[in-house]
Amino acid sequence: MQSLRPDCPITAIVYSNGVEFEALLQEMTTIMAERGVRLAGLVQLSEKKPDRVKCDMHLRDLASGKLHGISDDRGPHSRGCVLNT
Repeated sequence: MQSLRPDCPITAIVYSNGVEFEALLQEMTTIMAERGVRLAGLVQLSEKKPDRVKCDMHLRDLASGKLHGISDDRGPHSRGCVLNT
């Protein structure tokens, strides 16, 4: 059930191509920050590794710019989930 709470805004976006969407989101948030828009929240960044099947995943804090690793390197032939919970 959806509820609207203007005091607690949150957004979730469902997309099919992560690489393209991450690039778009990165560009949009960079432009907004350059224009002085105050941003908060987390954005996923996927970093391709040439010798790995799976990418490294990070969350970028939009307010501070800090990167937080959220994946484990499970070897070059890993095919399972690498999310570090």
